[in-house]
Amino acid sequence: MQPPKPQPPGRELSILLLLIFAIFIPTSAYGTSPSQLAPVIANVSPSYSEFSFSPSKLIIFMPPNEVDGFIITARAERGNLPIHLILTLEESFLNFSYVYPHYFLLDVLEERNFTFHLDTWGVEVGNYSGYILGKVEETNYTSLLPINLTVSTDVGRFLIQVTDEAYKPLPNASISIYRGLELIETGITDEHGFYRTHFYPLETYYAIVVGKEGYSSKATGKRLVNYTTFVQIVLGGTPFLAFSPNYVFLVMDLNQTKTITLRLENWGNGKERWIDILPNQKWIKVQPTYLEFLEPGGFREITVTVGPFFKEGIYLGEIKAYGFRSTASAIIQVQVSPPPPPPTVPPTIPPTLPNVTVPIIITPPPPPPPPIVKFPAVDVEYPRTLELTRGVSRLIFVKVKNVGEVDLHNLTLEAYGEGLLVEIYPSAYLLCPMGDSKIFIMRILPQEEGVGNLTLKIVSREIETYRQINYEIKISPVDPEVLRGEIEALRQILRVLERELTSLGEQGFSVTGAFSFLSAVDQKLANAELSLKFGRLFEAKGWIDEATRDISDLISVIDRVRAIPPPRIGLEIWFILILLVILIILLLLLLLIWRRRKRER
Repeated sequence: MQPPKPQPPGRELSILLLLIFAIFIPTSAYGTSPSQLAPVIANVSPSYSEFSFSPSKLIIFMPPNEVDGFIITARAERGNLPIHLILTLEESFLNFSYVYPHYFLLDVLEERNFTFHLDTWGVEVGNYSGYILGKVEETNYTSLLPINLTVSTDVGRFLIQVTDEAYKPLPNASISIYRGLELIETGITDEHGFYRTHFYPLETYYAIVVGKEGYSSKATGKRLVNYTTFVQIVLGGTPFLAFSPNYVFLVMDLNQTKTITLRLENWGNGKERWIDILPNQKWIKVQPTYLEFLEPGGFREITVTVGPFFKEGIYLGEIKAYGFRSTASAIIQVQVSPPPPPPTVPPTIPPTLPNVTVPIIITPPPPPPPPIVKFPAVDVEYPRTLELTRGVSRLIFVKVKNVGEVDLHNLTLEAYGEGLLVEIYPSAYLLCPMGDSKIFIMRILPQEEGVGNLTLKIVSREIETYRQINYEIKISPVDPEVLRGEIEALRQILRVLERELTSLGEQGFSVTGAFSFLSAVDQKLANAELSLKFGRLFEAKGWIDEATRDISDLISVIDRVRAIPPPRIGLEIWFILILLVILIILLLLLLLIWRRRKRER
C-alpha cells in the first residue's frame, strides 16, 4: 500500500476559512440592513404565456332577425413572455357570426377584451353548438370556448334606465344581472343612463343589481314579460339641506312688518323627505311649514314674515328645516329703532306784528295699527305607499283639510307619475272654508311594471303645496278585498255628502234633485257589492268606476246648489200676502152677511 501523499500546507488553511465563513456570515446577516445583504441572482428560463377565456362557456339566447355582441376576456397566465393570440370560429358559426379582433398581442399577465358578433337574420329557430378556438402563435397552445346558441321567439331583453331621485340619468352606473344565484351579465349605463341587456327566456324572474359611487346600491327582482321590458331604477344618494341666504340682517321700525324670501336648497345627491320648517320665535312666521320632499339640486322658496315689534332693541331668531336625513338653519337678526322725530318747522313772524309770537304746534301722526297677517295651510291625508296591479285601476282617496287662517278658493288636485294614467274627481272645489275638509278621488291605471313616485300638487288661489306617493306595480290577479275597501270608502263619501245635503236643505236650499242623484249612486254601489258577492270581479270594478264618476258629478251639483241662495220673502211678497188675507176676511164677512139676510127672508 502506498502511503498517502502529503498535502500542501495551504489547503488545510483554505478549508478552515470556508468553515468559518459558513458559520458566521449567515448569523451576522440577521442584524444587518437590506442594503448590506448580498444580492441573490436567480436564473429563470424564459417561457411563453398561456391563456384562458372568461366566461368559460357562452350560453346565448337570440330571437330571429336580430344582431347582438358579446364581450369576452382573454387573460394571459403563467408565462413570462408576451404572446400573439389567434382566434377562429367553428365552421358552423362562420355564416352568421365573427370575432373582432381575431389577432392581437397579450403581454405578461395582461387581460384583453374581444367581441363575438352574432347576426341571426335568416337563421332558423333551433339550437346550435360550436366554439371559439384560441391559439398561441409562438407555441401552438390552444384553448376552446364552447358556445351554445338557442334561436327562439320566446325571448326578450331588459331596457334599464338608472336615474337619481330627481330623475336625472346616471351614466357609468354598474349593472349586474342574476338568474338565481348565477351572475349572467354585467355592464355599465351609457351617457343617458340606459343599458340594454342581452336576450333571455321570457316569463322568468331575474335579479338586477345597480350601483354607482356616491349612491346607495339597489337590487330588484323583475320578470321578463315581453320582447323589451322597460325597468327604471332610482338610486338614492345623501341629501344636504341649506338655506340661501343663511343669515339676514334687518333694520325695522316699531309696529312694522317685513316679508323676505329664502330658498331652501338641496346641495346633495339624494332626495330629502318629510321636511318640517319651524321658527323659534313668535315674531317669525314661515310659509310653507312642511315639504313632502326636495329633490337633489332642487329648491323651494320660503316666505318669511318678520314682525311686528313693540319695543326697541335687537332681536335674534332662527329658522330650522328638519328633514329625514339632514337639517339646515338660517339666522334672522333684527334691529328695531323708534321712528324718526317729525320735522320741526321754524315759526314765521309776521312783519306787521313784530311783538306777537304765534306758536305753531305740529302733532305727529298716530302710529299705524299693527298689520294683520293670515297664512293659508292645509293638512293632507293620503297613502304614503301603494302596491298596484298592472292593467287594473285603483281608487285612491286624498283628504285635504284647511287648517290655515283664510278660506281656500278653487281648490284643485293634480297628479304626475310616469307610466300611470290618473283621473281625479272632482276637478275642483269652488270653496273650502277654514276648518273644512274636502275629498278627492284618484283613479290610477298602471301600465308597466316597476317602481316610481307619484307627485301630488294641491293648488288654490292662496296656496300651492306638494306631496309624494311611492308605488310599485306588479303582475297579480285582482284582489277582492281591495274592491271591497273601495266600495266602503265610496259609501263613506256618500254619507258625508248626504249630511251636507241635509244641512243645505235645512237652510232652505233646493236639494231634491241632488238627493235623487245620491240614491242612484248608492244603487250602483249596491250592484257592485252584488257582483263582488258572486265573484264577478271585473263587473264589480265597472260599477265602482261608474259610481266614482257619478260622485264627482254629485259634488259639482252640490257646489252649484250652494252657489244659488235659497229664495227669501221680500217686502213686496209680504204686502201681497197681507192683501190676500184681508180679501179673504172680507169675503168671509160678505158670506156671513148674505147667509143672515137669506135666513131673515
